Amino acid sequence: MWNSTLGWYASRYWLFAREGEQIALARKNWGNEVYSDLELLYADYLRREGVRDNAQRTAWEAECKEREVEFWQQERQG
Repeated sequence: MWNSTLGWYASRYWLFAREGEQIALARKNWGNEVYSDLELLYADYLRREGVRDNAQRTAWEAECKEREVEFWQQERQG
């Protein structure tokens, strides 16, 4: 998976869904099993990107969120 773009996309989907509270709602409605796996995947992706502490994580997430609108526009275009 890390040799493809899947980790890149999954990390952003997780971040944007978490920030938009969709993850919390999905956990409430459907349980935690799938989402805990995605949360672990996200943490592993951050480690692979060299994010080692909370300050780096905050900066990395802020940079991603600056491009969230563009991300969703490109996703809609296919």
